[in-house]
Amino acid sequence: MTGMTPGAFTRDLGYGFGKLRELHRFARATVVTEQEWIRRIAHVQARMLPQIGIRAFAPRERDEALAWASQPVTSSEPEPVPTAPSVHLIETSRPDMVGFEVNGRIHRDDMRCLITTFEQALGTHERLRMLVRVVNFDGVSLEAPLNPVPFGARVGCLSASRWGCSPSRGR
Repeated sequence: MTGMTPGAFTRDLGYGFGKLRELHRFARATVVTEQEWIRRIAHVQARMLPQIGIRAFAPRERDEALAWASQPVTSSEPEPVPTAPSVHLIETSRPDMVGFEVNGRIHRDDMRCLITTFEQALGTHERLRMLVRVVNFDGVSLEAPLNPVPFGARVGCLSASRWGCSPSRGR
């Protein structure tokens, strides 16, 4: 990464997380960059936040990016009420491990379940292990409280999709 100090990156990331509850105000977001890793992040964000149109463009496509972002947005229908939770807890053999499966779009009740589970586990364990099984991930609804949930040093991710997991480097 060039042009940004680690401290500035951390402050920017913290600012961004603080604005997650305001995402309902944004219909479209464009990212203009020549950095491939930033385009990949934009692609992941588009999958995680399907209610926001997010597209990445190369610098030579700047005019196209501005035109796309400037187009009128048709009003979307209200999000349907889910019939079943999208997050299901998985029983594990370790008391310091929290496991859950994601199958669908994560809603407010799913986040409350996860936050409560993590708070209880962190009340008895200083560090946690986490297992997440992703069956189908349709993003996070904007009404879900998106408070960061602290977790331990090791994270496992199982996914059949190419974009679902990437190996951590240097850890």
